[in-house]
Amino acid sequence: MIDFYLSRTGKLTANINGKHIHSGIDPEKETEKYLLSHIKNNVNPSLILILFPGLNYLYNSLKKYFPNTNIITVHLNSEMYKNSVAETQSSMVWHPGSNLQLKQFLYNNIREIEAKKLLVYTWEPVIKAFPTESKKYSDIVEQVLTEYNSNISTTNYFGKKYIKNIFKNILAIEKTAIMQNIEKPVIIASSGPTMENAIPIIKKAGDSIFLIALSSAYSILKYNNIKPDIIISTDPGYYASVHLDSLKEDNQLISSPLTANFGNHNKNPYLVINQGTFIEKYFLENCGIPYINIPPNGTVAGSSYFLSAIITKNPVIFAGFDLCTNDIKTHCSPHAFENILFKNSERTNPLLNIYYDKAVTNYNIKAGNNTRCRSSLPLKAYNGWFNTTFLGENYYRLNPSEMEIKKMKAIDNKALYELILSYSSGNPHPYSLHLINKDKHKANITELMKQLIYNLETDISDSFYEKLVMEYDKNLLYYFNTAAYLDLVDLLLADSKDILKKKYGILTEECIDFIKKELSKIT
Repeated sequence: MIDFYLSRTGKLTANINGKHIHSGIDPEKETEKYLLSHIKNNVNPSLILILFPGLNYLYNSLKKYFPNTNIITVHLNSEMYKNSVAETQSSMVWHPGSNLQLKQFLYNNIREIEAKKLLVYTWEPVIKAFPTESKKYSDIVEQVLTEYNSNISTTNYFGKKYIKNIFKNILAIEKTAIMQNIEKPVIIASSGPTMENAIPIIKKAGDSIFLIALSSAYSILKYNNIKPDIIISTDPGYYASVHLDSLKEDNQLISSPLTANFGNHNKNPYLVINQGTFIEKYFLENCGIPYINIPPNGTVAGSSYFLSAIITKNPVIFAGFDLCTNDIKTHCSPHAFENILFKNSERTNPLLNIYYDKAVTNYNIKAGNNTRCRSSLPLKAYNGWFNTTFLGENYYRLNPSEMEIKKMKAIDNKALYELILSYSSGNPHPYSLHLINKDKHKANITELMKQLIYNLETDISDSFYEKLVMEYDKNLLYYFNTAAYLDLVDLLLADSKDILKKKYGILTEECIDFIKKELSKIT
């Protein structure tokens, strides 16, 4: 029970089971002393996040040091929130009684590239008083910041590749699909070791299921003469196409964003994904081809979840979704990467040695109590995403590994088959095709590309200042050169307007030259 009372200075304070949350003498002076020992000099944060502040004396004190910086507050107790002394906007405050889940609240209030310059302050007495709750909410905050920082690193590495793929794919695509509602159970095939155990039930189910295959699972499905209803591929790099090297059927439906590597499969029908980035939206919203909106995700498994949530309300079962190794076995077999490993094996470096080195080096995090099960930092981050995302009651995990996903119900082969039998066979033609008129489409895209360059060339003006503030997380420049763009944000925070304008102009001109060069290759 929380005891609220007045301190000696007349300011509100609190006590929980004999533990002081704030000073009983002068809580304001106590907060100032804390901040003086924790505030870093010469720091211009993009955003401040206060976790578990008790009565939130932190907010008013931080505003004195950072008057122009937005501050987000996360309470772990609604009573403390109601008695807060902070003079803050309610839209920037979360507590357990809020309408939004914490993760969605953070997504709504933290922009991706603010994560690099975000300062976090916590009030230790609250954490000690509520250890379970503080751990629960801290994990969610850590997961969101991990996802944002991971996205920044990925964009920095693949950004130019995203743009190149969009230009190439928007012109090369010939057929797009419009999905209908799926009226039978959906299985999502992943490429973890347990996928091998799922093959018998998938073959037995036949047309009674709708099968979504992550591109990495295509090899094992093809080896077992199983054709997926749709393959989902989101990776922009070379290895995305390796997974589909053995795909020969032009009628196989694929779902991808334009940023992905289509390989040599532009003649296949595509369920096009719009991830909402600036340049994707620019083309897709103006070229007249159908698409579905799915937010970007660090893993294709996350994208497959969003896809399944759009196309069905029926049970969705993840198979082979292990997020860890089985001893030295990192993937199901056969797997597209096996050919690469075979080529690198030799008498002094046999195949088993390669598998062992790969498992020990890349999967060095113990998963659960099973010593044969190890994970990696990326897989742990994906696991965290699924554990902090509201999935709905219709999601299952077939023969789950030691990497627990609490929000997916475990199911075995026998129970899954009984579940499948309880549903009707559903629509045998779950999508319709949209054929693209090549000549009209190319002419339209060519004009859009010219307009894009014109817009960029006429946009180098004083509006860059507002643009960075209002649109920097959607801007083309962020994908062209993420690191350079983050430098611009630092200059914005430091109020170095003259240097900012100069560097903004240079970066924009480099981007225009890059786009012109890429367009000359494909038009």
